[in-house]
Amino acid sequence: MKNSSGYSLLHLMVGSEGTLGIVTKQVMRLDPLPVVTNTLIVPYGSLHDAIATVPDILKRGFRPTALEFVQHDVVTVAERKREKRSKFSGGQAYLMIEIDAGSEEELERTAEGIAQVCEEHNCVDVFLAAAKEQEEVWDFRGKLYEAIKEYTIEILDIVVPPAEIANHVDAVQRISEEYGVWIPTYGHAGDGNVHSHIMKVRFKEGDLEWMEEEEWRRAYAPVRDALHEDALKRGGLVSGEHGIGLVKKKYLPMFSDRTRIELMKRIKKEFDPKNILNPGKIFSLER
Repeated sequence: MKNSSGYSLLHLMVGSEGTLGIVTKQVMRLDPLPVVTNTLIVPYGSLHDAIATVPDILKRGFRPTALEFVQHDVVTVAERKREKRSKFSGGQAYLMIEIDAGSEEELERTAEGIAQVCEEHNCVDVFLAAAKEQEEVWDFRGKLYEAIKEYTIEILDIVVPPAEIANHVDAVQRISEEYGVWIPTYGHAGDGNVHSHIMKVRFKEGDLEWMEEEEWRRAYAPVRDALHEDALKRGGLVSGEHGIGLVKKKYLPMFSDRTRIELMKRIKKEFDPKNILNPGKIFSLER
């Protein structure tokens, strides 16, 4: 389970959000490109079935280089925004599975094995993106947030154990119905990182409908709290990759015990005794 919820004692500077120092030099290791790659697009009748497939893919020993999920409503909005049809069709939710291998034969065996797992979990079909289509598919996924950004109050960065993603996403749907708000959700199924978006609009029969400002402001805080409380119950964390910053400071004590937070504060004071490096981010220091 990935973690960007405060300092990592193993990789201290990574994810410290500029509160401990400034990186002036970076040495990177580059891995060789794989011989062959391909992308499977797998439509499902429900998001639950799509997410429930993921633990079985990993248990069977397959290690995709990318394993993403996305709901059809987000795809619909993105297609309209871009005025261009995507490669996603035939489902209410989709898995995007990128695989690589050292040979065409190995790639084919991997694709067939993953497809079998998907079929066991009630997928509608399995599409293999042509070589020239792969870049287009991942470009579409990378720009999903841009398509819904203007309607978004906040994008959450919750991470839960991969085995709990399906249950958490089910809870997102229940919270959406309880408060009458649209919470489109997509993310990184392989590592449990779930991006739920709290919206100012509703999605009805393929169209967007603006909520009254008073209405979405009233729903925002309790929806936000409910989503984080469900993640906590499932052994999750407040942030998988975006960090804490200012916006998520409220939730850090929910997910981290007092001893860990005090240790982070002591580290901060050692590195930055005058508290001049990005002060107030992640946690507040007592004067």
